[in-house]
Amino acid sequence: MSMTTDHLDARVDLLHEIFRAIENPADWRAPINAIIAANLKDLVAESILFMTATVARFTDLGDGRLQVEADGYRNGPAGP
Repeated sequence: MSMTTDHLDARVDLLHEIFRAIENPADWRAPINAIIAANLKDLVAESILFMTATVARFTDLGDGRLQVEADGYRNGPAGP
């Protein structure tokens, strides 16, 4: 199955929106440390990989939430 440009644009927009909710507001390239709803895990992981080229790590807080951490763009393979 191939995706149309519209579908790709919508997916990129969604990944940007998710990332804005978890990024460091002072510096998007900084390491990530946020609390998210557990049902957003896959989208958050995809967003972090897309935006920073780093892999998200999750800790289950046991109440339907997860702590998410990632090295961030600056500390990953894509950033200086």
